[in-house]
Amino acid sequence: MKSVIQPTFTLLFTLIFSVQSQDIPRTLYVLNGRGESVSKMTLESKIINNDIVTVGSVPNRIHTHNNLVYVVNSVPDGLTVIDPLTDQIVDNISLTTGSNPWDMAFVGTNTAYVTNWLANSISVVDLDKGEEINTIEVGTTPEGILVVDNTAYVCNSDFPSYTSSSISIID
Repeated sequence: MKSVIQPTFTLLFTLIFSVQSQDIPRTLYVLNGRGESVSKMTLESKIINNDIVTVGSVPNRIHTHNNLVYVVNSVPDGLTVIDPLTDQIVDNISLTTGSNPWDMAFVGTNTAYVTNWLANSISVVDLDKGEEINTIEVGTTPEGILVVDNTAYVCNSDFPSYTSSSISIID
């Protein structure tokens, strides 16, 4: 079920998370957009490791989930999945060409929703299979996404005019 609310403002979500697990020290991951890489800092020791992996040429967001690090890349369209224990890429999940993935949120343990800025849609990604399994149409130029109690709230910016920005709700 999808509905659209017309807000009088635009919501933008920009988040950087730290991984928390018994096997993984508290770590801050940072996208180096122009460097097309990810760096990390172990918070207890303050040790910084630059450019631990190379990601897409236009990385947008970085998130952690189930002890993995996910980078949303606009170019090439997809997700880079990193194992924080080894600092190795464990998967590259391709998304629809030309969709310009912008942000993502996790729905349950094995599914992610990825906003597609140019495609006006959400990619539904099966994280276990490492593939896009569906798309959901939303408003114009979706950017931020937040999932609360299995309901997704998608910020549609309506770039470049911003006159019809909206929030799509996916239940």
